[in-house]
Amino acid sequence: MDRVLFIGGSVWQLPPLMYAKKRNLRTVLVDNDDKAPGKKYADEFYKISIVEKKKIYDLARNLKIKGVVAYGSDIAAPTAAYISDKLRLPGNPYTAVKILTNKNLFRKFLKKNKFNVPIFKSFSEQTTALSWTEKIGYPVFIKPIDSSGSRGVSIIKNKNTFKQKFDTAMNYSLQKKIIIEKPILRKSYQVAGDGFVVNGKLLLHCWGNEHFEKLCNGIVPIGESFPSIHGDKLLKKARLETQRIIDLLKLKVGALNFDFVFNEKNELFFIEIGPRNGGCLIPEVIHKSTKMNLINVTVDASLGKISKKLKQLPTSGFWSSYMIHSIKNGILKNIKISSFLKKRIIEKNIWIKKNQRVFEYDGGDKIIGTLILKFENFKEMTEVMDNMENYIKINLYN
Repeated sequence: MDRVLFIGGSVWQLPPLMYAKKRNLRTVLVDNDDKAPGKKYADEFYKISIVEKKKIYDLARNLKIKGVVAYGSDIAAPTAAYISDKLRLPGNPYTAVKILTNKNLFRKFLKKNKFNVPIFKSFSEQTTALSWTEKIGYPVFIKPIDSSGSRGVSIIKNKNTFKQKFDTAMNYSLQKKIIIEKPILRKSYQVAGDGFVVNGKLLLHCWGNEHFEKLCNGIVPIGESFPSIHGDKLLKKARLETQRIIDLLKLKVGALNFDFVFNEKNELFFIEIGPRNGGCLIPEVIHKSTKMNLINVTVDASLGKISKKLKQLPTSGFWSSYMIHSIKNGILKNIKISSFLKKRIIEKNIWIKKNQRVFEYDGGDKIIGTLILKFENFKEMTEVMDNMENYIKINLYN
């Protein structure tokens, strides 16, 4: 029985573990939390931080691991690549994955290779960061160079909030370094979605629209909707430029998660390309809308098995994911969902129960629950996703 190593066992990382169990693979899980939700799906569990790549490599070598999966986590991805490199397992080069998971390295890579990039600079010290920001002017985005789930990401509109947001970003950075960027004036929705690379080629992709929380943070995703609003001409440009990145980094096999925008001149700007499956239920919604199950494909590919059915397919219908959340801290009283929205819910999961504490939504770790929705048409889908406060009420005790 082949052993597959899973790096991280959070609630977001359950789908590939569950599939591996169905396939009768022997699942080995490493996570620093010995109460990780994925533990119950693991045949073997080892309490090791997912960033301790050398320790996990020693474990993988001793257990004769045949495949390694880092699902939905930019932090886990370099560890998986390090192990697959050293054990010559299917995966992507460690050096390439380090570039993709480090916002500073990725921006420098894009600039060096003549891709469009915003004005940016990285810092480890607050005074010089503030001085530079004052020169380029507000507003700016501030981000940890190496976090995931939008943790520590915020927009700074003036000097008054600089220190607090700088400290928050630093607290979420493993390397204690942040990046500051000028916003790009984007044309319509930011593009989000997943793709899959086989033998160095982008074999398929599914791109949709990213929706953000507008009532508190403003830049943390609340979900995605498919298909994309952008036309074939712009998306073809994105595909060609993505392949150029794949070629330059010598990527070989695996999932990619995308965030990019087009500006008013139709110029393409890559925000991030994560060497892993996306969060916010992106693979699940892609499965609903195209019948392509990139969760299963990811596990199979870790063992060198690529389905002949894997190919580019169009989106059928109008689908979205939604992250149920609160815009302030408090104790949950109830969640009220309108009858209109209830009719469009295909799947619902609520993780936080009545009388439990909830927190202002500033990252993926503050989610109350999730929805997968199917709509009648594109207009209905985007109107609801952009105004979800009219359809879901999160009531807290005073």
